[in-house]
Amino acid sequence: MKHADHVTGVQVCNTLGGQLPTSAVGMQSQLSGVGRYTAAAVASIACGETVAVVDGNVTRVVARLRAIGADVADKRTVEMLWELAQDILDRQRPGDANQALMELGATVCTPK
Repeated sequence: MKHADHVTGVQVCNTLGGQLPTSAVGMQSQLSGVGRYTAAAVASIACGETVAVVDGNVTRVVARLRAIGADVADKRTVEMLWELAQDILDRQRPGDANQALMELGATVCTPK
């Protein structure tokens, strides 16, 4: 176990009564070391929150779907990708939709 994971586990036990926050915003604000992607992934997959995830795989899918030719590493483009991913997210099954986009990016929309 990495030190950061241990610290976060202790934090959950000691300050949150053993209960993880159930929203992405709550996870990011209450758990040290938990960033936007991890918070969104856990919140959507485990808690059913309608929040998109954007990793390299989802970036490729959304960029190809929306014909985005801009530098996907640019801060403004990254923010736009998060917004577009949120727009296309299935509201009924957000965790499954996020996992499907990640899988599609990993298996079909592979890096050029």
